[in-house]
Amino acid sequence: MSHVLLIEGADGDLVDAHTVCSDSCHRSLAVELDVPYGGWFGCIELEFNDYCQSCGTLIHGVEGPHEFHNTVCEDTTCELCSDERKLQLELATV
Repeated sequence: MSHVLLIEGADGDLVDAHTVCSDSCHRSLAVELDVPYGGWFGCIELEFNDYCQSCGTLIHGVEGPHEFHNTVCEDTTCELCSDERKLQLELATV
């Protein structure tokens, strides 16, 4: 599960969104970007794996790696990432 830092313009319209792994990264990124921390916004399911835009930790999506950005974790026993990792190893040996 991820958290999302939403950034709104002066008119209240959404102008950007950043995926983060935790509320502490949510708060840290808000400080780093000099935007207001809008409160806890967590328990967001991602469709595909992504990285925390604050600390760089991999956040697992429900479908695992995406075919165009094959992001996989370091855990060699991870079932979500295993097929993509095997494919990457096969392509590296070709």
